[in-house]
Amino acid sequence: MKKLFITLILFGITNVYAESGEYTISSVCDYAKSAIDTNNKTVMALNFECIATIIKSDSDLFKVGENLYANAITSIVKTSKGINLSSYNTITSANNSNDLMFGEGSRKAGDIKSGGKGKSVIVGGTGKYSGMKAECEYVAKYHPNNKSSLISECVFTK
Repeated sequence: MKKLFITLILFGITNVYAESGEYTISSVCDYAKSAIDTNNKTVMALNFECIATIIKSDSDLFKVGENLYANAITSIVKTSKGINLSSYNTITSANNSNDLMFGEGSRKAGDIKSGGKGKSVIVGGTGKYSGMKAECEYVAKYHPNNKSSLISECVFTK
């Protein structure tokens, strides 16, 4: 009985501190692109610098109107069968440079001209994002002059 009581207390304490919710981010980016054609495929590397705004949230961790900065490195291999996109990013709170999120994304549809839908994950963070994990679905669009935009809808736990 004593073990059960202790287990219930510890479970209750950990759940008190657990936080979860949903948020939506709108991002606009500048990017630099390098590409080569090789062996019946095009291989591209893109370096994104973005500013993002929280446009919807049900949590105090992400406040509507809050800004974030993101830097991402993306690799794309395009063949006649489609694309294989992988992206790695660091997202920094505009309010505190010690509040960081680390993300990874992938996409198998769309292209550099039309954009497409994909999934990304937040795999960790520092500061107020320490211990955070999230799964996001996004829609990317590419615009003239090396500009892009992204809407990400995310579900997180911390």
